[in-house]
Amino acid sequence: MHFQLLGRFLTSPRSIGSIVPSSKFLVHALVDPIPWDKIKTVVELGGGTGAVTREIANRLAPDAKAIIFENDSILSEQLKEKFPHFYHAEDAQQMRYTLQKNDIPQVDAIISCLPFANFPSFLTTRILQEASHSLAPDGLFVQFQYSLQMRKRLLSHFGQVNVRFVPINIPPSFVYICRPYREQTV
Repeated sequence: MHFQLLGRFLTSPRSIGSIVPSSKFLVHALVDPIPWDKIKTVVELGGGTGAVTREIANRLAPDAKAIIFENDSILSEQLKEKFPHFYHAEDAQQMRYTLQKNDIPQVDAIISCLPFANFPSFLTTRILQEASHSLAPDGLFVQFQYSLQMRKRLLSHFGQVNVRFVPINIPPSFVYICRPYREQTV
């Protein structure tokens, strides 16, 4: 798995965020904040080699749905083989369209492993807009990055952003736990 990720990174360094898979500590930091007993639909952005996808499969209720977005064609095909019971898509910029096409009005949680630091600003903005508009009012968006630079950006799309540090990962990481803006009632 390490060599596979390294190979994909060397082929496409802007879209593959790391040369090693996420540690079990990072994977748990991404999935633990989610109330799995209430989840009907979850989205994963950047499925990669499936480290987080595997944990989603372990925690997801049998009647719940998962949509895995992976842009890399080789990694995407491998995810389809390993997780055939999940929906699979490629372009996170088309998240709302993909959900609509699958008769999913909103999602309860989005777990993102996308390397936003490698993306142009317009692409990050577009994906975050798609994510924030796809979440249910009490949903969660959970994102990891290798720095704290995303906090301000996430606050422009979500009403609340909490950060957790995960030191046991290569490299050490930050997990952002975001909640949507709540509409004010008058």
